Amino acid sequence: MRGGGEEPLVDASVEHQESAGAGWKKGAETLTAMKPSKPYTPLALTILVFMGMATPWVLFGGIGAIESMFNAPVRWISDDFQALQQFHAFTDEFNVHESILISWPGCTVDDPRLHGLAEAIERAQQKRRRAGEPALIHSVATGYDLLRELTSGAEPFSRSNALSRLRGVLVGPDGRTSAAAIALTPIGAKQREESLSLILAAADEVVRLPRADYRLAGPPVDGIAIDQQSIRSLQDFALPSALLSFLVAWVCLRSLWFTLPLVAVAAFGQGVALAAVYYLDRSMNAVLIVLPPLIFVLAISAGIHLVHYYYEEIRSGNTKDAPTAALRKGWLPTGLAAVTTALGLASLSISEVEPVRQFGGLGAAGILLATALLLGLLPAAMAWWPPQRRRVSDAVASAQPSPAQGGFQFWGWLARSVQRTHRWILVVTVVAFGFFGYGLRYVTTTLNVVSLLDDDTKVVQDYRWFQENLGALVTVEVVLSVDQNAELDLLDEVELVWQMHGAMREVDQVGGVISPATFLPPPPQAGGIRAIARRMAYQTRLDEQLADLQDAGYLRVSNGGRLWRISGQVQGSRDTDYGRFLSRLRSQLDPALDELLNAEGISVRYTGVMPVVYEVQRALLADLFSSFVVAMVLVGCVMVLVLRSFTAGLVAMIPNVFPTVVLFGSMGWLGWSVDIGSVMTASVALGIAVDGTFHYLGSYLRHLRAGHSVTVATQRTYQHCGRALLQTALICAAGMLVFANSRFLPARSFSWMLLLLLLIALIADLLVLPGLLLGPAGRLFKTTRFKGFLRS
Repeated sequence: MRGGGEEPLVDASVEHQESAGAGWKKGAETLTAMKPSKPYTPLALTILVFMGMATPWVLFGGIGAIESMFNAPVRWISDDFQALQQFHAFTDEFNVHESILISWPGCTVDDPRLHGLAEAIERAQQKRRRAGEPALIHSVATGYDLLRELTSGAEPFSRSNALSRLRGVLVGPDGRTSAAAIALTPIGAKQREESLSLILAAADEVVRLPRADYRLAGPPVDGIAIDQQSIRSLQDFALPSALLSFLVAWVCLRSLWFTLPLVAVAAFGQGVALAAVYYLDRSMNAVLIVLPPLIFVLAISAGIHLVHYYYEEIRSGNTKDAPTAALRKGWLPTGLAAVTTALGLASLSISEVEPVRQFGGLGAAGILLATALLLGLLPAAMAWWPPQRRRVSDAVASAQPSPAQGGFQFWGWLARSVQRTHRWILVVTVVAFGFFGYGLRYVTTTLNVVSLLDDDTKVVQDYRWFQENLGALVTVEVVLSVDQNAELDLLDEVELVWQMHGAMREVDQVGGVISPATFLPPPPQAGGIRAIARRMAYQTRLDEQLADLQDAGYLRVSNGGRLWRISGQVQGSRDTDYGRFLSRLRSQLDPALDELLNAEGISVRYTGVMPVVYEVQRALLADLFSSFVVAMVLVGCVMVLVLRSFTAGLVAMIPNVFPTVVLFGSMGWLGWSVDIGSVMTASVALGIAVDGTFHYLGSYLRHLRAGHSVTVATQRTYQHCGRALLQTALICAAGMLVFANSRFLPARSFSWMLLLLLLIALIADLLVLPGLLLGPAGRLFKTTRFKGFLRS
């Protein structure tokens, strides 16, 4: 609807098109006579010299960063976490190390090659010791050797009894399939590729099968596979991503002269971010591989807006001073967009997960550097553009269509449509915020090898083979601590271990349990003279077996007390809720221990890989919300300062928050888990959405100051910003969509999530924001006192 004093929207559109056509013609006529103005040359040459001198260092650092790739999710959280502290204490107490599982077709509990493999590994270890090299392997356990250990000795178990005790650990559900578990030393865990090579060389010597036939699993194997897929994703897709972004930018701008500096600065910015990993003495990780292409596409999109400011000046006939006028109009929204995007990234620096923290800090620095270089380099390119004057008319015509081409008619139609339906747009926006905002309550996170690698990768196939044919691979450890003040004798402690062992086997998802109870016969029941004699004999034999239990790593005796280890193997999947499982485990075990746990000197600790991974998942979910809230507050403060109005700043934040709420709320409703790749997109999307908001508001406020009505200002803002917003989204989407083909799932999910967020952000900037400005909230922007946006 129009008030009586407002300008007619259609008439204003026609008037604007006519004046635009006249300006277009004037610009084309005067362009050939224009003399090149080069006031920005010294700064541009300085930037080019700086980039040229820094490039060798950037390349060297980038290569070094890629070579430093090392992924270990268990080590991604700070040592301040109680779960990690308990896990470190556990590994020190029981001398437990990361293990590699190996099996092959036909590997059973009766396959002597398992024993031969253990001997071959020991020979390789002896060879390393003679050469003065550190040991990589701590110990080797096989189903073949454990079965024979349990079925021999003074009181052997029957074969069926022994197999049932090992089932789900080193014996499969069929009672036959088996494997070898090779525990690495701390050095072996760090040099995991060398450790794996040693194991495979021993297998080649004994098993003599093609290496593709070996089935491998374990954290070191997972880490190596993640490293390889991360590097491959960067190597295979970074260059195509850059080339596609370059081509799309070239098509959009129709000017190689402008596209080349954009690409040069963007490539330099992503290279600096990558090299910083090396020079800061950090290791490259799975999260950081999407950082370079992200900086690349963001830098190019920032340049797109600057070029469009220049084209607008050319079209209006201001050919003499076009570079200066474009910079005067564009530096503030471009700079603010870079600052707010950097704030969105920097908010990730509060993360408790190290890779996410690195992503945030390096990303913020990279985008600020690239934007600063663009602001110094692009005006010089604009000033030097006249030597290419034969192509000027075509390039400008393609990048900013004339009225005759229909471009203005489309944006005029969109402006009229939004004006007619702006109330419905506001209603839909409010409903969407409520519906999808409620869905945020159901957002969950996931972190395991299945959620990081594609189903077709060998390590995932081997992982699933082990879970189906041997047993679960995720471990949870329960440590029963009995000190010397406890009123329990050794036999009572063993009975308690047996109760805990049996209770753990009853827990859903637990595929197998191994503990001292695995190697000991059940303790005799109390009652009667014969029972007393049997218990005394049992305790005598038990005293003799304590040393074996300590050697096996399931008992620790120190300071007069004892630590008993009960280890459970848990089925893991992409959607496993480790927190819920741990709650079930405690509810199953604690009732059997209630009376004893109240006694002095007795306690139980839950630790292992699963609780640590759960803490990482919990930290990721906390990061998703906390970093987004921090980013929202910081960007909101910038918006309030820019508009010099608290309420106007809050209203302007609505279209910026909209994309994240809609997408993550949808994931919550659909039950899709957020992984390490997509957890960062919330804060990134906020910064990207603000980019369009600043440019739209800048143009809108300038037209309001020129005396135009809200509706006319909206139409002319569409005509100025619409095409640039579309091109920005297209370039970012094209560059990131290449990674959707990656077999590394964090890179794939990041690309898809960012693509969807860009699409929703485009809708927010082209529909939600104009809808707000055309409604009652638009009055807040008519009285803005901030003049920086209003320069013409």
